[in-house]
Formats: sequence, structure tokens, C-alpha cells
Amino acid sequence: MINSISSPTLTVPSAQPKDDKIAASKVQNADQALNALLNDSDMLQSLSDQSLAVAPPSNTVVLSTLWGLFNITGSHVITKEDVQKAVYAEGLGTTQANDLWAQLSPDGKDQITAGDFAQNTYLTKAVNANLSAEQDAVNVKRVEGGVAKSGTILDSILGTGGILSIFA
Repeated sequence: MINSISSPTLTVPSAQPKDDKIAASKVQNADQALNALLNDSDMLQSLSDQSLAVAPPSNTVVLSTLWGLFNITGSHVITKEDVQKAVYAEGLGTTQANDLWAQLSPDGKDQITAGDFAQNTYLTKAVNANLSAEQDAVNVKRVEGGVAKSGTILDSILGTGGILSIFA
């Protein structure tokens, strides 16, 4: 697990009612689930594979990859069950999964679309707040395992140390 974002809670600038310990606890549970998903080895590997050594993943790429982690069937929506499966795979329980779902579907819908997911206030704030740490974790993953090879000229250049090494 990457230590740079492996703390029990994310830095999520969400509105937490000060007097409502139950609501704050639910947000903390959601943060714990999201943190586990962002630390997921498959998530980091996918982000590493999708980004170049010179261009770290953007918040849009992180959101898209997170969507793919939930949407394993390739449908146009995700459900509470999809979120539960992903959270359970990280070794967390029903409480964290349900509290994350409550943040992803604050209006109580049974399913959410990719558009709703991408525009979700909780999720976009959390990803934006942790983007630098996620990019650092991807760089560590890249160093540990290397960038996936596509067989392109760019891969050959990056494999030799970058464009400047060709002219050195």
C-alpha cells in the first residue's frame, strides 16, 4: 500500500455537521472506503498504464478509472451493489460501503449514471484534494513496475531515458 495516501481518512473538504456525530461518522466511513479504493493496486496500475511518465493522471482520469472499478459490467450505471463489491474487495464492510454509496447518491437513487458520478460534489472534491498524492502514488507504482509497453516509438524513447537522452 502506498503510504502517501494510506491514512485512515482522506483530506475531503466535505461539509460535516459539527453537532451531528452520526453524520460526521458516516462521512468518515465514506472517506475510509474511498481512500482504500484510491490505494487499490489495480487502480494505481491502471492509472500508471493510462498516463505517460511526463504526464501524471488528471482528476478526470482518476474519476474515470474509479468509475471503471465500480462498473465492472460495462453498463451505463452503477448501483449500491457495485459499490459494495468494490469496497468489500478492499477488506472493508457494509458500513463503509453504504456510507460511500450515500455520498455518491445523496438523493437516494438506486443507481447513478456516469454523468452523475463525474459531477458528484463529494467525489470531485475528494479526488481534487488528493490528486497530488494519487499522482505521487502512481509515480511510485511506475518506478516499481515500469510503465506498460504499447510497442510505440514513444515507449522506445521513454524506455531509453526520454527524448533528451537520444541527443546526449
